[in-house]
Amino acid sequence: MQGTVLDINEAAQTGLIKCDEGNRYEFALASWSGNIPPKTLDKVEFFVEDEVVKHIVPQGQVHSTAANQPNLAAATPNRPVETSPLAVVSLIFGILGIFIFGSLIAIICGHIARSNIRQSQGKLTGDGMALAGLITGYIGIALTVIGIGLVVLGVAFENMM
Repeated sequence: MQGTVLDINEAAQTGLIKCDEGNRYEFALASWSGNIPPKTLDKVEFFVEDEVVKHIVPQGQVHSTAANQPNLAAATPNRPVETSPLAVVSLIFGILGIFIFGSLIAIICGHIARSNIRQSQGKLTGDGMALAGLITGYIGIALTVIGIGLVVLGVAFENMM
């Protein structure tokens, strides 16, 4: 069959395919036989046996049936996963971002890290750390602005009396 990859769930090591006839099938990433990891909207060819996807390849790639490849897991490329260094930097500066500069670094690194993680096709992790860095960075900026506002108000009221 031919179809399109609708979703990839790296954590569960599964994906979802919609075949050209409209049916949807969940598949294990271990059944992928392409040279590069699958990603959303990839066009694929696959075999279904008893409503279970057995073998998936990118569309147009020469492939054989599952019977000719008894160990599909061995054909799956190794995908090293590492934590995004920018996500770690974002989290650290978000936590320590008492001053506006630390918070700015946390926000900038957090946004860049989340973008890199989304584009890495599962090779980078740390989205939660980057998000935590963003949240704490924005909180640090807000507290700094509130603190400056209170100081300005205090000085204004001091001069009025």
